[in-house]
Amino acid sequence: MADRHYLRRFRNSIYIAILFLLSGFAPAIANDGGAHRDAWFAPCIERASSRFRTGFDGSVRVRDDVAGKRGTFEGWAGEQLCAQTAEVKGTSATKFGRAIIEFEGGSEDERGADIVQSPAEASNRVLRFWIAKPNVITAANRPVKGRVQMSVHGSKGVRELGVSVRMFLHSDFNIVRSFPGTFDWLTVSEWWNNASWTGEGFPFRITVNLIKDMPGSNGVIYFQAHAQTLNVDNNRWKSAIWSEINREFVVPVGKWVTLDYGFVEGDEEKGRFLLTATVEGEKKKIIFDVKGHTHHPDDPKPGGLSEFNPIKLYTSSRLIDFVRERGGTMQIMWDDLELAACPGCAARFVERAQ
Repeated sequence: MADRHYLRRFRNSIYIAILFLLSGFAPAIANDGGAHRDAWFAPCIERASSRFRTGFDGSVRVRDDVAGKRGTFEGWAGEQLCAQTAEVKGTSATKFGRAIIEFEGGSEDERGADIVQSPAEASNRVLRFWIAKPNVITAANRPVKGRVQMSVHGSKGVRELGVSVRMFLHSDFNIVRSFPGTFDWLTVSEWWNNASWTGEGFPFRITVNLIKDMPGSNGVIYFQAHAQTLNVDNNRWKSAIWSEINREFVVPVGKWVTLDYGFVEGDEEKGRFLLTATVEGEKKKIIFDVKGHTHHPDDPKPGGLSEFNPIKLYTSSRLIDFVRERGGTMQIMWDDLELAACPGCAARFVERAQ
């Protein structure tokens, strides 16, 4: 098992190196926006490209910060694609912003993000998101939901993006499967073009959820994705511009699944959103290949993904409580996160996935 894991990382390293050589960009250490060589999130930036990869190895850890609202990555990521001596002069047209963990509230015994041993590979370190109790409370002191997410804030010029990450649903997700009703809100990633909290015009988002759309105590979990615009008059998200459910792929519990995303900014003809899933030891499956708006339809000058959550655990209090009352904890583990943004990156990413 461990041999396959390191072979996969070596193969991915070769692929990423080839991808950026073809793009014509030489890798370099980012020296922009306060990112230093000893920072955890220090993407390689050169001209119109930005990229980052981590296996959550090395000395990386997550520290709670800002009165329960946020967590900070610390330590060394354990992997670095950049040349170890070069520095970028000037700025890049395409660059990732800062990366943090966000909770929106709660204490360290209610939710968390921490580095743990992989359940399948004891020598491998992975990132775990977990929610034991709803950690987001209303002004009336009512628990309504739970949130743990990685947020990349303040990115510039990210009009094409490829993302890869391994996901592992803990065995307690079998309790989620036994939920007697249906649910359509268990978010695992979200993509904002533009965000609703930044003051930008034309808020738009793409959300990827795990759903259970048939009642029963032995249900299955599927992927669902949809795109929405915000009604700025009442601050409510409108009905989906497009929405898809893949009922041919059952999301497994207790197995590593590699998720590969491709994002291309565009209208109903040129926009594209892709997700593939590869269960360890099995063939890759196309989950979504959407050709449609990936920005607000009324936005005359879209500027790319300024904000995105490549990994996320966000759901309702009723689902969190259901799991806790049966002795479990809502938890997802993540590993081998890769981000790549550059002209043509998503196109080649799409080709690799097919």
